[in-house]
Amino acid sequence: MPDAHKAINGFIQFLKHKNIVNFGITWPDDLHPVFVDYFNFYQRTGQASTKWHRNLRKILKEFNDFLIENQVSINDLNIRIVDSFLEENKSKKSLKSNKYYRSAIRGFLKFLYHECGISDKDLSSQLVNAPVFNQSNPPKFLRHSEIKKLLEAISLSTAKDLRTNAIVRLAISSGLRPIEISKISLDDIHFKAGELTLPVRKGRNPITFPLPESTIKAIVAYMVGARPQINERRLFSWKLHQSQSDFDAHAIEPLFQSLFSWKLHQEGSGVKP
Repeated sequence: MPDAHKAINGFIQFLKHKNIVNFGITWPDDLHPVFVDYFNFYQRTGQASTKWHRNLRKILKEFNDFLIENQVSINDLNIRIVDSFLEENKSKKSLKSNKYYRSAIRGFLKFLYHECGISDKDLSSQLVNAPVFNQSNPPKFLRHSEIKKLLEAISLSTAKDLRTNAIVRLAISSGLRPIEISKISLDDIHFKAGELTLPVRKGRNPITFPLPESTIKAIVAYMVGARPQINERRLFSWKLHQSQSDFDAHAIEPLFQSLFSWKLHQEGSGVKP
């Protein structure tokens, strides 16, 4: 009877609603009241199993302890704090448990915004499911700590290294797509102002935005130490060797793929960049 547990859970919820049974839930004294309010709200509105209720209580208590340990109040919650909590527990839990944690915290964040009015925005919309990748599908994002490790790992000993460093820093600081990076012209970069202007973008919307000093330095290092003196205005439209084809978006995309493979290798997946 595959649906037997659903019938039993529904019957238990009915007994609770009618106050016929009381499981006598005891909460720790240092638990913030909003966690209890959410748990009671979930019991009234949810159809989850008793086992999931136990898991939810456990997750809420751990999140409460995490906030106390890091001296963070409910009113000061932001997505970085939530992400830190989930990341701290990630290595300790199975993939299935991580999914439960993310689901529980997402529901709690929705409750804070829609039912309590505590948060000024719904943080649950920023909490995406934990990605699961195989070796042929590398991740499409890097965390702040991973970006730092990546930049520290880039060598600057060859012309190719200088070019890679400039491209990676441009991508990180601007969020540009490979085709947009490949079309950057020397005339688009305002070194004194520390700005980059893209006259043509997807959607035909030109944009000017600041570039960090580290990105400017990486571009200058590449231009001085690696880029040949040729009559070509595009920043990356050149050949390191005569035998190579022109450098364009098709050359940048594999570079990004190798960087994300590096992330998988760092996480112990066995994929080498």
